Amino acid sequence: MASDIPSQARVVIIGGGVIGCSVAYHLAKRGWKDVLLLERKELTSGTTWHAAGLIGQLRATQGLTQLAVYTAELYEGLEKETGQAIGYKRNGSLSVACDHERFEEMKRGASMASNCGLEVQVLTPGQAKEKYPLLRVDDVVGAVFLPRDGALNPIDVTRALAIGARQNGVRIVEHTKVTGVTVEKGRAVGVRLADGSEVRADAVIAACDGRSVLFDMLGGRYMTEKTRQHYATWQTFKPLLMATFGVARLFPGEPAFTTVILDRPFAIGSETIPGLFIRLFNYGEGYAPPGKSVLQATSESGWEHWNTLRGQDPALYRAEKRRVAGEILDRLEVLYPGLSGQVEVSDVATPYTTWRYTRNHEGAWEGWLMTAQAMRTSIERTLPGLERLYLAGQWVMPGGGVPPVLYSGRHAVQLLCRDDGMTGLP
Repeated sequence: MASDIPSQARVVIIGGGVIGCSVAYHLAKRGWKDVLLLERKELTSGTTWHAAGLIGQLRATQGLTQLAVYTAELYEGLEKETGQAIGYKRNGSLSVACDHERFEEMKRGASMASNCGLEVQVLTPGQAKEKYPLLRVDDVVGAVFLPRDGALNPIDVTRALAIGARQNGVRIVEHTKVTGVTVEKGRAVGVRLADGSEVRADAVIAACDGRSVLFDMLGGRYMTEKTRQHYATWQTFKPLLMATFGVARLFPGEPAFTTVILDRPFAIGSETIPGLFIRLFNYGEGYAPPGKSVLQATSESGWEHWNTLRGQDPALYRAEKRRVAGEILDRLEVLYPGLSGQVEVSDVATPYTTWRYTRNHEGAWEGWLMTAQAMRTSIERTLPGLERLYLAGQWVMPGGGVPPVLYSGRHAVQLLCRDDGMTGLP
């Protein structure tokens, strides 16, 4: 065991993304000192780092909306508390309806938002166009605008939560892989590490890949048939390919997030890539040196192609990454002339990359797909027959996203405090 890892802790948290750091932060705020967070790679290196970081406060129910409001308020004070900038900008969100049924649904949501204390505006098509002049409104029935919605940088939010946790006594150790949960007499009593050592604990909170916890760390025990069916039949988000470029230029006035349909689609394996989601890291400082910036282009891409290539010939895998980066740059030249000559550094993350860092099944970039079945199902945060193990994150909260998983971490802490007979919300 590494010298900086204790052999005993009150609580062990598995996973150092925004979920795990939310757990650590809320435990620290509740006064828990002997807390240890273990991350297999580096903080945010899993599914957190490529999250869009959109902060929308209107949710499907009043309870979820109130939790989203709590999250937004937490973000507002986090930078002041920790000194870590999080790139939080409240530019507002605009949702449009192209039929009357959808508009009625949106207006009901707006009414609920108002009851929760949110500022919300119901707009005509013309008013929506005033908010966003590029919007085509010939088929728009109406719109809803929430001026205090916004976006932030998930990496910096996670760092801020980690700073807040450390300031209150939490120990965070990176490059430490958890391979198992130690169970004695139906109770989680610690975790086993890749080097064969063990950390004993009074409780374990898993803020990492659900399949890895349930099937690998626990050997498939302590699962209901319902949970087995989820993992056997539910769809996950399709994996992504992300090409990131550090460029010697700025993008003044350009939107941070843009989706483009390509005039010239290109192929990855047997799939055709019709468009790209473009992200410009121009909404906060610290992403690049002065006068330079970062551009990221993302597309869905199948697991089998990349996993097969990597398994058959790593050299062919690397060559395919270079080819795809070239294809993407070629298409981006239409949007940003001269871009190819301004690239100073580039990186391509494939679905295999996501799997390697997160162990998410087949490189899924997020948890369960937001199907009607998944969104209607309440997923347990504890397991039958196993005390003192709690689950948090995108595998118990379909849809994922930075705000939901942050309060998922808070909920895991509430469950632990409840079981310890502690009152009050952290």
